[in-house]
Amino acid sequence: MAQAAEWLQCSVFTIRRMIERGELRAYRYGPRIIRVDLADLQRLRRPVTPTAEYRTARSAMEPASAAEFSGESA
Repeated sequence: MAQAAEWLQCSVFTIRRMIERGELRAYRYGPRIIRVDLADLQRLRRPVTPTAEYRTARSAMEPASAAEFSGESA
């Protein structure tokens, strides 16, 4: 599970929660070994496309230009 967490750039605790919630399939081999398939990890690790809502919020958070901040006209 540590390797899965490293690959997804999250904590082992997050991997355990994903398994408990059924978001990630895991296979037990003996009393201590738990494995996950690389294909399942790849399914979870996908690029995020920013939504229009995200882009609007992001532009609202950008710092004002020096002219806007000082009250000068551009």
